[in-house]
Amino acid sequence: MDHSNMPQGSHADVMAARAQHMVEARGTVRRVNAARREITLQHAAIPQVSWPAADMIFPVGPSIDLSRLSPGQPVQFTLHRAPNGSLPLVELCPAQGVHVTPGLCADGMNHGAMDHSKMNHSAHGTHD
Repeated sequence: MDHSNMPQGSHADVMAARAQHMVEARGTVRRVNAARREITLQHAAIPQVSWPAADMIFPVGPSIDLSRLSPGQPVQFTLHRAPNGSLPLVELCPAQGVHVTPGLCADGMNHGAMDHSKMNHSAHGTHD
């Protein structure tokens, strides 16, 4: 992920700025379709974006290593609040612990984050 537009400052300041345009959640991998660059995730309700619990198919960028993911694996993922209202999945990494860890999949954490500045923000996840 490109953090060049994020404010410089303390870790707390950076995380607060990140929280304004990123939504982090946990889910479980249901299916991986490497040929189509898609992953199906089962997730609980995500109240920050008014999503009910669902199985959703998300397109993923080339910097996310799908070969490291398998059905049944718990993951953490990040949705970006794009200016056009879409919520593309921009970060994905193996979950750690039982709670969302703020910034876990962020660039520099070496968990397969992707640069969402190059993404087509019109892509939406779809209910399975």
